[in-house]
Amino acid sequence: MAFVLESFSFLLIPWYLYCTAWIGRELFALSGMTFWEFVQKGQGRVPMSTSHHRSRSRRNRAVLALLMETSSDPEETQRLFRRYCYSTLPAFLAFVPSLIPGMWGNWQVFLVWDVVLFLVGLVIKAQGRGYRRKHRLDPLQEEKLEARQRRQNKTFFTGKSLVVYGLVGLFFLVMFVVIVTGGGQVFKMQPVRWYTSVQEPMQKLYDVQMTMTDAGFETSSLFTTYGGYQWEELENKLSGFKGDNSFEYYQYTGGAVAEQVYNQICYNINPEMESQQWNELSQSLPNDVEMFTLTRNHTNYYVLWWKNTVVYAYAPEGSEEITDLLVELHYIQE
Repeated sequence: MAFVLESFSFLLIPWYLYCTAWIGRELFALSGMTFWEFVQKGQGRVPMSTSHHRSRSRRNRAVLALLMETSSDPEETQRLFRRYCYSTLPAFLAFVPSLIPGMWGNWQVFLVWDVVLFLVGLVIKAQGRGYRRKHRLDPLQEEKLEARQRRQNKTFFTGKSLVVYGLVGLFFLVMFVVIVTGGGQVFKMQPVRWYTSVQEPMQKLYDVQMTMTDAGFETSSLFTTYGGYQWEELENKLSGFKGDNSFEYYQYTGGAVAEQVYNQICYNINPEMESQQWNELSQSLPNDVEMFTLTRNHTNYYVLWWKNTVVYAYAPEGSEEITDLLVELHYIQE
């Protein structure tokens, strides 16, 4: 389910580009240009888009100025351009729930959120048909514009170029699947591990991810509950879901930071906890592993700290999925 929701959120970006395409066509029509004519005219005048806010603003101003030069209705061009900018924002709102601690565990809320955004895209798409009926172009001008567009499409979209574009798109799609499933670690060679009489907990992200997968957990490297804690010092994170069981693994730059996060998570689980109760719920395990466990509202919570790693997990009362996984990862002994 986690992978399905991640893919759904990701695909909302091209979905909104498709739903708002009619706004771009109307902008070009008002300026009497085809898309390819706009691209050629904008070379050297429109800066490349970057993630910097000022760079994006400068680029938007340049695009609008280019459209206004030949627009038959400058006021309508400005209005449509603002509408286009605002209409693309919902695509990025799909990832908002993933930034809220604890929200990702409630996948039903996340699914409803994405479905609502999908339907908003349908509304924007439907508005395009009504717009053309209310704002008709001169028939002769429209016919010439469409004829030029068809000729230019034949020039730019040759069979060879479509193959290249398809391969590039396929590459990025594969890379997205690899990233969201945590599969990037698959390409790393598994190192030889030396064990003492009591095996130390697994520390390599590849080992943790493979152990979780073998245990039937669906893994992700994007969405975690406490990924915002000490994120500057966070090196790796991985989450896994199996039914109502959730397991999250964090790796930091040092043990002191990991200990601080461990204490923060324990406090977040039970803010009213007194020092005596903390001692009762905490225990020291072999290999200097510290573990905090708490049962509340028929749910078992687990927080573990070892060296520079922290584990946060929860499971329904009576479930053995998390404890079995902790045994496989050598945090606790059988």
